[in-house]
Amino acid sequence: DLSGANLTTLNGSNISSGTVATARLGSGTADTTTVLRGDSTWTSIAVTPYALTLADVANTVTKTTIITFTVPANTWDAGEVITVWTTELRKNNKGTSGTPQFEYEVGGITATPAVTTAAWSDNATEFADLVAYQFMRVGGNVRILNDSHTTGHGSDQTRGTTAVASTVTFTSAVVVNIKVTLDAANANYYDKPQAGKAIHYQ
Repeated sequence: DLSGANLTTLNGSNISSGTVATARLGSGTADTTTVLRGDSTWTSIAVTPYALTLADVANTVTKTTIITFTVPANTWDAGEVITVWTTELRKNNKGTSGTPQFEYEVGGITATPAVTTAAWSDNATEFADLVAYQFMRVGGNVRILNDSHTTGHGSDQTRGTTAVASTVTFTSAVVVNIKVTLDAANANYYDKPQAGKAIHYQ
């Protein structure tokens, strides 16, 4: 019988057809939930998505929860990051610039940014933001970063704001709320999340 045991210098480019079985590439189970690491080990993809509940804030000065998601109990370990990506339609055409205030609630603990968001200039055009909210567990606290990129509204600035939710209980389900308070009630002044996803990097 022919054996390839002595073909120790075969160039990989000579494999011109067929496939190499996943079991030959590394140890562990190879399936749709695993990836091959550099040490030739199949390992689980350590990413968990969470669905978002979205709501508009418009024509009101009442603090409004625009994004909500829930992290199951005992699943958010120290050092892990949850990133929330959303697209949000925003408009300010109330006659003057506007400065909406963002606030976060993590497991019932309120976190208010130390720096206000950049002002939205008065503009008749609705603009779209790609927004990233990042939540990182540091010990018993959660550090939060909000950063956005405005499309088609050049007079608005991109600026990150940070906040900290202290002494969060992770042994129970952690409900995360992102809230907005507009500084004027006007039908042409709003923030309307369109779509998004929370991704837990574990």
